[in-house]
Amino acid sequence: MFAIPVLAEGNPTALSPGSVYVIPIQKEIQKGLVYIVRRGVKDAMENNASALVLDMDTPGGEGEAMKEIMGIVAKFQPADRTFTYVNKEAFSAGAFISAATRHIWMAPGAIIGAASPVTLGQEGPKELPPKFVSGFAAVIRAAAEQNSHNPAVFDAMVNKQAGLKIDGREIVAKGDILTLTTKEATQQVGRPPKPLLADGVAESLESLIEKHVQSGAKIVRVNPTGFEQIGRFIVSISPLLLAAAFLFGYIEFKTPGLGIFGVLAAACALVFFFGHYIAGLSGYENLLLLGLGVALIAAELFLFPGTFFLGLIGLGLLLFGILNTMVDRYP
Repeated sequence: MFAIPVLAEGNPTALSPGSVYVIPIQKEIQKGLVYIVRRGVKDAMENNASALVLDMDTPGGEGEAMKEIMGIVAKFQPADRTFTYVNKEAFSAGAFISAATRHIWMAPGAIIGAASPVTLGQEGPKELPPKFVSGFAAVIRAAAEQNSHNPAVFDAMVNKQAGLKIDGREIVAKGDILTLTTKEATQQVGRPPKPLLADGVAESLESLIEKHVQSGAKIVRVNPTGFEQIGRFIVSISPLLLAAAFLFGYIEFKTPGLGIFGVLAAACALVFFFGHYIAGLSGYENLLLLGLGVALIAAELFLFPGTFFLGLIGLGLLLFGILNTMVDRYP
Protein backbone atom coordinates (compact mmCIF):
# COMPACT_ATOMS: atom_id res chain seq x y z
CA MET A 1 0.00 0.00 0.00
CA PHE A 2 1.34 3.47 -0.83
CA ALA A 3 0.11 7.02 -0.51
CA ILE A 4 -0.89 9.05 -3.56
CA PRO A 5 -0.69 12.86 -3.52
CA VAL A 6 -4.02 14.67 -3.81
CA LEU A 7 -4.17 17.68 -6.12
CA ALA A 8 -7.76 18.84 -5.79
CA GLU A 9 -9.15 19.76 -2.38
CA GLY A 10 -12.14 17.62 -1.51
CA ASN A 11 -11.43 15.31 -4.44
CA PRO A 12 -9.84 12.10 -3.13
CA THR A 13 -9.51 10.54 -6.57
CA ALA A 14 -7.48 13.30 -8.27
CA LEU A 15 -3.87 12.35 -9.01
CA SER A 16 -0.75 13.85 -10.51
CA PRO A 17 -0.70 13.84 -14.34
CA GLY A 18 -0.53 10.44 -16.01
CA SER A 19 -2.47 8.16 -18.34
CA VAL A 20 -6.14 7.27 -17.96
CA TYR A 21 -7.32 4.46 -20.22
CA VAL A 22 -10.88 4.65 -21.56
CA ILE A 23 -12.49 1.44 -22.85
CA PRO A 24 -15.81 1.67 -24.72
CA ILE A 25 -18.57 -0.66 -23.51
CA GLN A 26 -20.91 0.18 -26.34
CA LYS A 27 -23.87 -1.51 -27.98
CA GLU A 28 -24.51 -5.22 -27.27
CA ILE A 29 -22.32 -7.14 -24.84
CA GLN A 30 -21.00 -10.13 -26.81
CA LYS A 31 -17.89 -12.23 -27.32
CA GLY A 32 -16.26 -9.79 -29.74
CA LEU A 33 -16.23 -7.11 -27.03
CA VAL A 34 -14.27 -9.38 -24.69
CA TYR A 35 -11.19 -9.11 -26.92
CA ILE A 36 -11.38 -5.30 -26.94
CA VAL A 37 -11.61 -5.13 -23.14
CA ARG A 38 -8.84 -7.71 -22.70
CA ARG A 39 -6.48 -5.77 -24.97
CA GLY A 40 -7.37 -2.47 -23.30
CA VAL A 41 -6.80 -3.70 -19.75
CA LYS A 42 -3.57 -5.46 -20.79
CA ASP A 43 -2.22 -2.29 -22.43
CA ALA A 44 -3.28 -0.18 -19.46
CA MET A 45 -1.45 -2.40 -16.99
CA GLU A 46 1.66 -2.75 -19.17
CA ASN A 47 1.85 1.05 -19.48
CA ASN A 48 1.24 1.63 -15.76
CA ALA A 49 -2.00 3.52 -16.29
CA SER A 50 -3.20 5.19 -13.14
CA ALA A 51 -6.92 4.69 -13.84
CA LEU A 52 -9.32 2.71 -16.01
CA VAL A 53 -12.64 4.17 -17.18
CA LEU A 54 -15.43 2.21 -18.88
CA ASP A 55 -17.43 4.47 -21.19
CA MET A 56 -20.75 2.64 -21.08
CA ASP A 57 -23.85 2.77 -23.25
CA THR A 58 -25.32 -0.71 -23.66
CA PRO A 59 -28.69 -2.48 -23.68
CA GLY A 60 -27.06 -5.62 -22.24
CA GLY A 61 -26.10 -8.87 -23.93
CA GLU A 62 -24.59 -12.30 -23.39
CA GLY A 63 -24.10 -13.60 -19.85
CA GLU A 64 -20.86 -15.48 -20.52
CA ALA A 65 -19.24 -12.53 -22.29
CA MET A 66 -20.38 -10.30 -19.42
CA LYS A 67 -18.73 -12.52 -16.81
CA GLU A 68 -15.50 -12.64 -18.81
CA ILE A 69 -15.41 -8.85 -19.02
CA MET A 70 -16.07 -8.54 -15.28
CA GLY A 71 -13.16 -10.87 -14.58
CA ILE A 72 -10.83 -8.94 -16.88
CA VAL A 73 -11.73 -5.56 -15.37
CA ALA A 74 -11.18 -6.97 -11.87
CA LYS A 75 -7.53 -7.67 -12.76
CA PHE A 76 -6.70 -3.99 -13.15
CA GLN A 77 -4.61 -2.57 -10.33
CA PRO A 78 -5.02 -0.49 -8.30
CA ALA A 79 -8.59 -1.74 -8.01
CA ASP A 80 -9.83 1.51 -6.47
CA ARG A 81 -8.92 3.34 -9.70
CA THR A 82 -11.62 1.70 -11.84
CA PHE A 83 -14.59 3.78 -13.01
CA THR A 84 -17.79 3.29 -14.97
CA TYR A 85 -19.32 6.28 -16.72
CA VAL A 86 -22.95 5.45 -17.56
CA ASN A 87 -23.54 7.42 -20.76
CA LYS A 88 -26.48 6.90 -21.25
CA GLU A 89 -27.53 3.30 -20.53
CA ALA A 90 -26.26 0.42 -18.42
CA PHE A 91 -29.03 -2.12 -18.73
CA SER A 92 -28.77 -5.81 -17.84
CA ALA A 93 -25.19 -7.02 -18.47
CA GLY A 94 -24.07 -3.39 -18.38
CA ALA A 95 -25.21 -3.10 -14.76
CA PHE A 96 -23.24 -6.24 -13.90
CA ILE A 97 -20.07 -4.84 -15.45
CA SER A 98 -20.60 -1.53 -13.63
CA ALA A 99 -20.57 -3.43 -10.34
CA ALA A 100 -17.07 -4.69 -11.21
CA THR A 101 -15.64 -1.15 -10.97
CA ARG A 102 -15.01 0.77 -7.76
CA HIS A 103 -16.66 4.02 -8.86
CA ILE A 104 -19.87 4.59 -10.84
CA TRP A 105 -20.70 7.97 -12.33
CA MET A 106 -23.80 8.94 -14.27
CA ALA A 107 -24.33 11.24 -17.23
CA PRO A 108 -27.36 13.55 -17.03
CA GLY A 109 -30.47 11.56 -17.91
CA ALA A 110 -28.72 8.18 -17.71
CA ILE A 111 -30.29 4.87 -16.62
CA ILE A 112 -28.87 1.78 -14.92
CA GLY A 113 -30.51 -1.51 -13.90
CA ALA A 114 -33.11 -3.93 -15.28
CA ALA A 115 -30.56 -6.74 -14.97
CA SER A 116 -32.83 -9.77 -14.59
CA PRO A 117 -31.41 -12.57 -16.77
CA VAL A 118 -33.59 -13.77 -19.65
CA THR A 119 -33.34 -16.24 -22.50
CA LEU A 120 -34.37 -15.36 -26.05
CA GLY A 121 -36.61 -17.72 -27.99
CA GLN A 122 -39.22 -17.68 -30.73
CA GLU A 123 -41.74 -16.19 -28.31
CA GLY A 124 -39.40 -13.36 -27.28
CA PRO A 125 -37.57 -12.81 -23.96
CA LYS A 126 -38.39 -15.30 -21.22
CA GLU A 127 -37.33 -15.20 -17.57
CA LEU A 128 -34.89 -17.86 -16.41
CA PRO A 129 -35.87 -20.33 -13.66
CA PRO A 130 -35.30 -19.12 -10.07
CA LYS A 131 -32.11 -21.15 -9.54
CA PHE A 132 -30.42 -19.42 -12.49
CA VAL A 133 -31.63 -16.01 -11.31
CA SER A 134 -30.19 -16.80 -7.88
CA GLY A 135 -26.84 -17.66 -9.44
CA PHE A 136 -26.65 -14.43 -11.43
CA ALA A 137 -27.75 -12.44 -8.38
CA ALA A 138 -24.85 -13.94 -6.43
CA VAL A 139 -22.43 -12.92 -9.20
CA ILE A 140 -23.48 -9.27 -9.08
CA ARG A 141 -23.61 -9.19 -5.26
CA ALA A 142 -20.08 -10.56 -5.05
CA ALA A 143 -18.82 -7.92 -7.49
CA ALA A 144 -20.65 -5.20 -5.55
CA GLU A 145 -19.18 -6.34 -2.23
CA GLN A 146 -15.69 -6.48 -3.75
CA ASN A 147 -16.01 -2.87 -4.91
CA SER A 148 -17.70 -1.37 -1.83
CA HIS A 149 -21.14 -0.97 -3.41
CA ASN A 150 -24.36 -1.85 -1.61
CA PRO A 151 -25.02 -5.45 -2.78
CA ALA A 152 -28.73 -5.14 -1.96
CA VAL A 153 -29.11 -2.44 -4.64
CA PHE A 154 -27.67 -4.66 -7.35
CA ASP A 155 -29.56 -7.69 -6.03
CA ALA A 156 -32.83 -5.80 -6.56
CA MET A 157 -31.81 -5.16 -10.18
CA VAL A 158 -31.55 -8.91 -10.83
CA ASN A 159 -34.03 -10.63 -8.52
CA LYS A 160 -37.55 -9.22 -8.62
CA GLN A 161 -38.38 -11.08 -5.41
CA ALA A 162 -35.71 -9.19 -3.47
CA GLY A 163 -37.21 -5.72 -3.23
CA LEU A 164 -35.21 -2.95 -1.58
CA LYS A 165 -35.79 -0.99 1.62
CA ILE A 166 -33.28 1.32 3.26
CA ASP A 167 -34.06 2.62 6.77
CA GLY A 168 -37.72 1.77 6.27
CA ARG A 169 -37.93 3.61 2.96
CA GLU A 170 -39.07 1.43 0.08
CA ILE A 171 -36.89 1.96 -2.99
CA VAL A 172 -38.52 -0.80 -5.04
CA ALA A 173 -41.29 -3.23 -4.08
CA LYS A 174 -41.00 -7.00 -4.25
CA GLY A 175 -42.18 -8.23 -7.62
CA ASP A 176 -40.53 -5.34 -9.48
CA ILE A 177 -37.03 -5.05 -10.96
CA LEU A 178 -34.97 -2.04 -9.89
CA THR A 179 -33.98 0.46 -12.58
CA LEU A 180 -32.48 3.80 -11.56
CA THR A 181 -32.29 7.18 -13.27
CA THR A 182 -29.37 9.52 -12.66
CA LYS A 183 -31.33 11.40 -9.99
CA GLU A 184 -32.39 8.19 -8.26
CA ALA A 185 -28.93 6.58 -8.40
CA THR A 186 -27.29 9.61 -6.80
CA GLN A 187 -29.93 10.33 -4.14
CA GLN A 188 -28.76 10.35 -0.53
CA VAL A 189 -30.10 7.48 1.59
CA GLY A 190 -29.37 5.86 4.94
CA ARG A 191 -27.75 7.09 8.13
CA PRO A 192 -25.30 8.68 7.68
CA PRO A 193 -26.55 9.73 4.22
CA LYS A 194 -24.65 8.37 1.22
CA PRO A 195 -25.45 7.96 -2.49
CA LEU A 196 -27.74 5.03 -3.24
CA LEU A 197 -25.46 3.78 -6.02
CA ALA A 198 -23.50 6.33 -8.07
CA ASP A 199 -20.80 8.69 -6.80
CA GLY A 200 -22.29 11.61 -8.70
CA VAL A 201 -23.16 13.23 -12.03
CA ALA A 202 -20.64 14.24 -14.71
CA GLU A 203 -21.61 16.34 -17.72
CA SER A 204 -19.18 14.50 -20.01
CA LEU A 205 -16.48 11.84 -19.99
CA GLU A 206 -13.80 14.52 -20.21
CA SER A 207 -15.33 16.40 -17.29
CA LEU A 208 -15.44 13.22 -15.21
CA ILE A 209 -11.76 12.50 -15.83
CA GLU A 210 -10.61 16.08 -15.25
CA LYS A 211 -12.61 16.71 -12.07
CA HIS A 212 -12.97 13.32 -10.43
CA VAL A 213 -10.45 10.86 -11.88
CA GLN A 214 -7.18 12.63 -12.63
CA SER A 215 -6.63 16.31 -13.32
CA GLY A 216 -4.41 16.97 -16.33
CA ALA A 217 -4.43 13.32 -17.35
CA LYS A 218 -3.41 12.01 -20.73
CA ILE A 219 -6.52 10.19 -22.00
CA VAL A 220 -5.82 7.00 -23.96
CA ARG A 221 -8.92 5.75 -25.78
CA VAL A 222 -8.95 2.04 -26.59
CA ASN A 223 -10.56 2.07 -30.03
CA PRO A 224 -11.55 -1.23 -31.70
CA THR A 225 -9.15 -2.43 -34.38
CA GLY A 226 -10.36 -3.53 -37.80
CA PHE A 227 -10.40 -7.21 -36.84
CA GLU A 228 -12.20 -6.47 -33.57
CA GLN A 229 -14.90 -4.58 -35.46
CA ILE A 230 -15.21 -7.46 -37.93
CA GLY A 231 -15.48 -9.93 -35.05
CA ARG A 232 -18.31 -7.95 -33.44
CA PHE A 233 -20.10 -7.63 -36.80
CA ILE A 234 -19.87 -11.38 -37.41
CA VAL A 235 -21.44 -12.10 -34.02
CA SER A 236 -24.26 -9.65 -34.79
CA ILE A 237 -25.16 -11.47 -38.05
CA SER A 238 -24.61 -15.01 -36.73
CA PRO A 239 -28.29 -16.03 -37.19
CA LEU A 240 -28.05 -15.08 -40.89
CA LEU A 241 -24.83 -17.07 -41.25
CA LEU A 242 -26.46 -20.15 -39.76
CA ALA A 243 -29.47 -19.79 -42.05
CA ALA A 244 -27.18 -19.35 -45.07
CA ALA A 245 -25.22 -22.48 -44.12
CA PHE A 246 -28.42 -24.56 -44.07
CA LEU A 247 -29.65 -23.01 -47.33
CA PHE A 248 -26.41 -23.63 -49.23
CA GLY A 249 -26.21 -27.14 -47.78
CA TYR A 250 -29.75 -27.86 -48.98
CA ILE A 251 -28.96 -26.56 -52.49
CA GLU A 252 -25.79 -28.66 -52.60
CA PHE A 253 -27.77 -31.73 -51.56
CA LYS A 254 -30.38 -31.10 -54.29
CA THR A 255 -27.81 -30.35 -57.02
CA PRO A 256 -24.91 -32.74 -56.38
CA GLY A 257 -21.76 -32.30 -58.41
CA LEU A 258 -21.45 -28.51 -58.39
CA GLY A 259 -19.43 -28.35 -55.17
CA ILE A 260 -19.51 -24.58 -54.84
CA PHE A 261 -22.64 -24.53 -52.64
CA GLY A 262 -21.05 -27.09 -50.35
CA VAL A 263 -18.00 -24.84 -50.02
CA LEU A 264 -20.24 -21.86 -49.26
CA ALA A 265 -22.18 -23.86 -46.66
CA ALA A 266 -18.95 -24.93 -44.97
CA ALA A 267 -17.61 -21.36 -45.06
CA CYS A 268 -20.76 -19.95 -43.46
CA ALA A 269 -20.70 -22.64 -40.78
CA LEU A 270 -17.03 -22.00 -39.99
CA VAL A 271 -17.58 -18.26 -39.72
CA PHE A 272 -20.67 -18.86 -37.53
CA PHE A 273 -18.81 -21.06 -35.06
CA PHE A 274 -15.38 -19.39 -35.09
CA GLY A 275 -15.95 -15.88 -36.45
CA HIS A 276 -15.69 -14.12 -33.08
CA TYR A 277 -12.10 -15.38 -32.74
CA ILE A 278 -11.16 -13.01 -35.57
CA ALA A 279 -11.15 -10.23 -32.98
CA GLY A 280 -8.31 -12.02 -31.21
CA LEU A 281 -6.14 -11.75 -34.34
CA SER A 282 -5.82 -7.99 -33.95
CA GLY A 283 -2.37 -6.91 -35.11
CA TYR A 284 -2.03 -9.79 -37.61
CA GLU A 285 -4.40 -8.40 -40.24
CA ASN A 286 -1.89 -8.10 -43.07
CA LEU A 287 -0.40 -11.54 -42.44
CA LEU A 288 -3.86 -13.10 -42.54
CA LEU A 289 -4.76 -11.24 -45.74
CA LEU A 290 -1.61 -12.52 -47.42
CA GLY A 291 -2.25 -16.08 -46.27
CA LEU A 292 -5.90 -16.00 -47.32
CA GLY A 293 -4.97 -14.57 -50.71
CA VAL A 294 -2.45 -17.34 -51.35
CA ALA A 295 -4.96 -19.98 -50.19
CA LEU A 296 -7.66 -18.72 -52.58
CA ILE A 297 -5.24 -18.61 -55.51
CA ALA A 298 -4.14 -22.18 -54.69
CA ALA A 299 -7.79 -23.27 -54.53
CA GLU A 300 -8.37 -21.71 -57.95
CA LEU A 301 -5.38 -23.52 -59.46
CA PHE A 302 -5.75 -26.96 -57.90
CA LEU A 303 -9.33 -27.42 -56.63
CA PHE A 304 -11.63 -25.32 -58.82
CA PRO A 305 -9.72 -24.56 -62.05
CA GLY A 306 -11.55 -22.33 -64.46
CA THR A 307 -13.87 -20.65 -61.93
CA PHE A 308 -11.77 -17.42 -61.96
CA PHE A 309 -13.60 -15.63 -59.14
CA LEU A 310 -11.60 -17.40 -56.40
CA GLY A 311 -8.37 -16.43 -58.11
CA LEU A 312 -9.47 -12.82 -58.56
CA ILE A 313 -10.50 -12.49 -54.92
CA GLY A 314 -7.25 -14.13 -53.81
CA LEU A 315 -5.15 -11.84 -55.99
CA GLY A 316 -7.01 -8.81 -54.66
CA LEU A 317 -6.42 -9.84 -51.03
CA LEU A 318 -2.77 -10.60 -51.77
CA LEU A 319 -2.16 -7.19 -53.36
CA PHE A 320 -4.09 -5.37 -50.64
CA GLY A 321 -2.10 -7.14 -47.92
CA ILE A 322 1.22 -6.30 -49.60
CA LEU A 323 0.30 -2.64 -50.09
CA ASN A 324 -1.07 -2.36 -46.56
CA THR A 325 2.25 -3.50 -45.07
CA MET A 326 4.00 -0.67 -46.92
CA VAL A 327 1.79 2.10 -45.48
CA ASP A 328 3.10 4.01 -42.46
CA ARG A 329 0.60 4.55 -39.68
CA TYR A 330 0.68 7.16 -36.99
CA PRO A 331 -1.11 7.11 -33.65
